[in-house]
Amino acid sequence: MIARNCDGRVPVPGALSEADAALLAEADALPRRVRAAMDQLAPHVALADIWSVVAAANRYFAGEEPWVKRNRRPSASRPSCM
Repeated sequence: MIARNCDGRVPVPGALSEADAALLAEADALPRRVRAAMDQLAPHVALADIWSVVAAANRYFAGEEPWVKRNRRPSASRPSCM
């Protein structure tokens, strides 16, 4: 998506939305949660936590719809390339 829509350059990040901050917080907490699960010899819990963050990232990306926003609001406050 970056190669096609942003001339191959990662855009400068703008201000974080609530959804951005929530996803980042969930991802930041993941290593601690996985380590704790593995310390308890519970790889199934670690994997469930990992998949939970992956699912949250997928929901976030689908909800943000950057492929639609780029065409609909090219001059919006958020960069057209998310």
